[in-house]
Amino acid sequence: MRPAHLIALTACLPVLAAVEPTARPAPAAAFAAFDATDVAFKEKAKKVLGSGKKADMETLVRSESPQAAAWIVRIGEVLVDRADANEQALRDALVEGWTATIKTQFPKLHDDYVRGLDEARKKTRVDLRKRLVQALSDVEANRDAKDGLMFVQTAEELDVLAGAFDSEGDLYFASEAFIALATIFDEPLRGPAAEPHKAWTNWTKAAELRGKIECKDDRWDEAEKRRADLAKRGYDKAPDPSEPDKGGGEGGKGGEAPGGPGAPAPGEGGNPVTVALTFEPLAGPEAFVRPCYQADEIYALWTPLRLGAKGTFGTFAFLGADSPVLHRIGSSDLRFDVDGDGKGDGAADTKIALTGAMTPFRVQVGKGDAARPWAFFGVTGIDQDTFQGLQVNLNPNDLGMSIYTLSAASVIGNLAGTQFRIIDDTMDAVYGSELQTYGYGGLSNGMFQPEFDSIVIGTSKRARPWSQYQEVGGKWWKFEGGSKGKQVNATPANVETGTLKLECKGYAPNYVVVRGTESLKDCYYDLVEGGAKGVAVPSGRYTLFYGDVRKGKKRQMQKALILPGKGSLNYDVAVGGTTVVKLGAPYALDFTLKQADDKLTVVGNTVVMTGVGSERYERPWNVVPHPEASWRKKGTKKVVKTEKMPLIQSTQTIEDMGEAGWLAIWFPLDLVFDVKGAGDVEVQIVDEKHKLFGKVESAWKE
Repeated sequence: MRPAHLIALTACLPVLAAVEPTARPAPAAAFAAFDATDVAFKEKAKKVLGSGKKADMETLVRSESPQAAAWIVRIGEVLVDRADANEQALRDALVEGWTATIKTQFPKLHDDYVRGLDEARKKTRVDLRKRLVQALSDVEANRDAKDGLMFVQTAEELDVLAGAFDSEGDLYFASEAFIALATIFDEPLRGPAAEPHKAWTNWTKAAELRGKIECKDDRWDEAEKRRADLAKRGYDKAPDPSEPDKGGGEGGKGGEAPGGPGAPAPGEGGNPVTVALTFEPLAGPEAFVRPCYQADEIYALWTPLRLGAKGTFGTFAFLGADSPVLHRIGSSDLRFDVDGDGKGDGAADTKIALTGAMTPFRVQVGKGDAARPWAFFGVTGIDQDTFQGLQVNLNPNDLGMSIYTLSAASVIGNLAGTQFRIIDDTMDAVYGSELQTYGYGGLSNGMFQPEFDSIVIGTSKRARPWSQYQEVGGKWWKFEGGSKGKQVNATPANVETGTLKLECKGYAPNYVVVRGTESLKDCYYDLVEGGAKGVAVPSGRYTLFYGDVRKGKKRQMQKALILPGKGSLNYDVAVGGTTVVKLGAPYALDFTLKQADDKLTVVGNTVVMTGVGSERYERPWNVVPHPEASWRKKGTKKVVKTEKMPLIQSTQTIEDMGEAGWLAIWFPLDLVFDVKGAGDVEVQIVDEKHKLFGKVESAWKE
């Protein structure tokens, strides 16, 4: 993987800050962590009990109902064996709060069960509880590592424990085990390795058992909602290849063979064909619409090639050892060292003249047998340019200059009578490159932008993402990637297909690209291309991978990158079936809070737009969210204070912040509230008039 990079600007001269490559993390689990009895909750409850305010206890129980249930169970069982006035008072208060807010008989029902246990069953149950605590700890410990074998082993243990607790009549702890099992099999934790039908089965069992004992807390509500969502998408029915299903669903399945992990891989349908390729530069950055965030005339977001004063030189970072060397002979005298003497001033060396026109520059890359033509668009900035709406000076000077570059390289071939063009969007002079990911400015912490080559079929002006399996001329072919531009191999393929159909309310995206899993991991398909009918794809499992939204033209364009979020779904496609991918409205805002002493900070660089499919709208160009934040005491409805989150308004602010300023300009700045003496508080942020998405608000968050 080539080096990731952040684009960072100063007021006078753009610079490139390199960082080490970072693999993209898998989505974190969306469901609550397992912590049966959090001591912090007990301390809060004791404090509320001491205040004598029943309303506050009711608020605490309602807002943290799983913890309330856990402590009602734990203290109740202690009191069966020994009297304790302090513990009795706390439990009575929790039960009273539960009865007033949840309004069920759960505390009594569980007490009746515990009091009916004989000594042998008590001992059995204690042993089971110890094993359950260990299994839940194993789930937590594996959330980030996501060791598949560990999940399998933990699931086996939880399955045994869930059945054992159920047989013992302990429906509360049986439901806890089933919730953990459901989480292990579900998409938010497991991503492409999820088994949604097993998740549905365990969510259903958890909801049913919790319902029987009237433990209708947030965990019960979570289980009910999740099983309903999975059932709506068709996962309430086990995959059965012997029963054709021509239906479909939302992120679900349909067709004669189930999609998802284990779906049959496409097979070869003939002999390989070697296609000769001809190099042809693109006419302009927008000659073809392509799935590349940088592919437009906003050159400040292109990859900069940096030169210093006269006598310095630079190379294209992504070409590596194949890159030609560009020398700065004079203030505006730039030459590629063609003769290889390390100077750039020979008769054979190529001089380039940079102007405001975005025309392609053709150069030679590589050496010996690997030598080949390549092309790029290059431009320098001006003294009165704009960056995120601020006037900035990007003009070169005698001390240094940055040349903003975008690939203009493409090759053309003809396969079975149909012309195709492969575009080198990864800027490495390889056509059909491996996927790359980068940590550009404007991305939230932990998010990375994927980059990949694209391909144009026939006379279309719209490129598709490069994919191992592609339909060309009405037939499916398996392409061999990694071409150096002279030829590419393609093999006829037998591909059984279903349909992926995009449904997107709100602002229409420019691209929505999904990626296959397992045998289809090198397959990428654009759902926008299919319109209302959808796109034919090989049967299997897909995940949201990349997208973008755009508004306006040329330098006035507003845009944002679409990336999968924590709760993004898997989309299983079976032969003949149609699976719906829902994105867009209703939109929401996500953010992070940080509290220290009496100060509560809404962290600006965590503010991001999200959509109904848990997609995230990152790198907002000229559409930075500008929400106002409100805080209130937790459990109340009265807002204490509302304040607009600040934005960077001047280059002076950026200079004061240094490089961090050019990264912060993509987000609102931190907003700090004084919450002294307020106790537990919660915050909501609202952007009343976002330029792309209209009014967008967050949930209340603590």
